[in-house]
Amino acid sequence: MGLALDEPKDTDKTFDIDEIKFVIEEELLTKTGEIKIEYTQNPFGGGFKIESANPLSADAGSDACGSCSC
Repeated sequence: MGLALDEPKDTDKTFDIDEIKFVIEEELLTKTGEIKIEYTQNPFGGGFKIESANPLSADAGSDACGSCSC
């Protein structure tokens, strides 16, 4: 899974959290379950860590980012 800027579509679910709008395909949300997004810092920089209740396998449509920080 990864993060991208996108406009909501009819098949998307949207969430407004702390004045930030998150958009996810409803079908993907059904597969992943609850998703947690955290910003993390380490000596090499910072990035977003994305975890889901039901992690997707590499062949289930996830991008190259996988479970790393994006």
